[in-house]
Amino acid sequence: MAFLIPQGRYLRVSLSRKEELGALRRSFSLRLDQVINIARVDDLWVHLRGIRAPGTGFPGVIMLGTTRYQGKKDFNAVYGHKPGFVVTLEGCEFARILITESEGQTTLEQADAN
Repeated sequence: MAFLIPQGRYLRVSLSRKEELGALRRSFSLRLDQVINIARVDDLWVHLRGIRAPGTGFPGVIMLGTTRYQGKKDFNAVYGHKPGFVVTLEGCEFARILITESEGQTTLEQADAN
C-alpha cells in the first residue's frame, strides 16, 4: 500500500515496488507549502477524474499512476471503493494526490492534527 509520510518540511508519497511498477513512477516527495488541503473521504474511487496515462487501472478495482484532465494531472494509488485521502496541491507537478487509506496511515492524521 502507498503511504503519505510527513518528513519535516516535506510530504513523502511512498510506494511499494509493485506500486512503482504499476504506476510507472517511483516514490516522491513534495514540499508541505505546496499542500493546500488534505481531506479524508469515505469512497476515494468517486473522486477520480480524467484519463489514466501512464499507469495501471481496472474500473472499480485499482487505479495506479497518473490521470490527466483539462491540462492538469493527479497521482493516484486507489484501491476499490475504500476510504482515503485527497491531497490538493498548488505549484506542483500534480493538482491532487489520491491515496487509499491503510492501517499505518494514522501517521498522516497525527501530523495533520499537530
